Amino acid sequence: MSVQEQVTSKELFTSEEWQSLQYSPLWVFSAVAGADGEIDDQETHALVKEVEEAPLYKIPLVRDVFASVSIDFNNIMKQYGADSRDVSEGLGDVADILAKKVSTEESKSFKGALIFLGVNIANASGGFLGFGDHMSDEEKAAIGLIAAVLRADLSDFT
Repeated sequence: MSVQEQVTSKELFTSEEWQSLQYSPLWVFSAVAGADGEIDDQETHALVKEVEEAPLYKIPLVRDVFASVSIDFNNIMKQYGADSRDVSEGLGDVADILAKKVSTEESKSFKGALIFLGVNIANASGGFLGFGDHMSDEEKAAIGLIAAVLRADLSDFT
């Protein structure tokens, strides 16, 4: 077991950095669910489901961040609502934090988890009577923006 694996993910970051990481799924949610101008219950459920399923992630950082959001969801949502950063600024900060603090592989995995979250939110609603393309053009553009701001190559995840 490496030294990094002996400490929890949270201990690797300042409290401000950790908070930014916690907000990252919420920025993704805001960008994707809000892309078409209407956030619906299915999109909100997709966010909650994804963070509740944190133990399923193999990457400790993803697991720890998503679990911390799930455990204290309402409080983190309230703090997130008071944060002055927009999606681009916030996710740009996340990309900078990952570049400074974790391995390239862990950074790539964290970014991939955020993109996967965005796709799940986009696919949670839409289409006609549950059929057809669930992801709107606006949601696809939002996912592209998220990947660009995170400095992630979408081809790594498709």
